[in-house]
Amino acid sequence: MRFYKPGIVAVATVRGVPNVRVFRTETFFEHDRHVWASSTLANSAAWHLESDVTDVRPLVVLDLDASERAALRKRALESFDFRSSTVAAIEQQTKPPKPAEPTGLGAVVEDDGRKWVHFGNGCWIMSVPNAALKTRTWDDFSSDVEVQP
Repeated sequence: MRFYKPGIVAVATVRGVPNVRVFRTETFFEHDRHVWASSTLANSAAWHLESDVTDVRPLVVLDLDASERAALRKRALESFDFRSSTVAAIEQQTKPPKPAEPTGLGAVVEDDGRKWVHFGNGCWIMSVPNAALKTRTWDDFSSDVEVQP
């Protein structure tokens, strides 16, 4: 089994669940061996033993110095909310890319709660009746844009 340093963010198989985003931490208590935090529950757990995590595919390594590790440890001990902030950090760094632009005339996407219709030639028009004409290009959409069926 390969040993991973604290600070690594990866995708792994956790307790048999594939493709789980994980973050390798330090042990905070001598008796605690749960050194991996997952972004989602894997078999009802968010903290995992070294042996629970297999098929590790590293994404990034957060190279923390001693003072940063100490601050992280202090926050973890002071607040259970540490796990949710760790999850948010993992998810922020590993968001999927924006989908490919639908090119068909009349294609519909939703971005920030608004629907947009493809008019052709890379032009998108906001789908709001009786409103001022608003247009944008595909580059103007956020990475969270959803392509509608």
